Amino acid sequence: MSILSKTIGAVAGLGLAVAGTLAHAETVKGQVTKVDPARNMVTIKHGGIPSLDQPAMAFAFQADAAAIKGLNEGDTVTFTPEKVNNRFVAANLKKGG
Repeated sequence: MSILSKTIGAVAGLGLAVAGTLAHAETVKGQVTKVDPARNMVTIKHGGIPSLDQPAMAFAFQADAAAIKGLNEGDTVTFTPEKVNNRFVAANLKKGG
């Protein structure tokens, strides 16, 4: 079984439907401009992300509820932006950096 097949199988095993390509990007630093825990969303002002074809902007990302907890407007964060099922996700979201 190829590495790609194992990776897709692992993601599907987590209950995520993989449609198309799972795009990964580098670690990015940004500043929180809004936190919406009810929707598991955090808006982050960040520099350009070439791997996701995003210019510098403030953008709302989905994030893990535990990672959002304790974040406030103005906090500096680091994260790995990913595109999963046509949604942008702030993976590995951490305060500070």
